Amino acid sequence: MLPYGSSAPYTAVTYAPDGLDGDASRQNPPVDRSAVVAELADQIRDAVHAGEVWRPDYSALMAATGRKRSWCEKVVHDARVAVLEVPARTDDEGTGVTRSPH
Repeated sequence: MLPYGSSAPYTAVTYAPDGLDGDASRQNPPVDRSAVVAELADQIRDAVHAGEVWRPDYSALMAATGRKRSWCEKVVHDARVAVLEVPARTDDEGTGVTRSPH
C-alpha cells in the first residue's frame, strides 16, 4: 500500500507509466492514475472496515506521484466517489424479473 492515508501502512509501489495527464508541455513523471485511485479506494475501504477515519496524506501522495496538490485532490475525490458508487440493480429482489440498467 502507498502512504496516502493516515491509516495505511507504507510499502513502496512502482506504477507503470500511462502517459502524461493534462498539458503535454509539463514534464510530469508518468503515473498510472487509475492505479492510484484504486489504491486510495482500497485504503478508504480498509479504514471503514476497521472503524477508522481515513484522511489523505497529501504530502506523501505528492512525493510518491511527483504531482501537485491539485492533481492529488482530484485523485482523492475520485477514490472517495469510487468507494461510494453502488452498482445498479438488474433484478427485482429474487422475483426473476430482469431490468436493463439505465
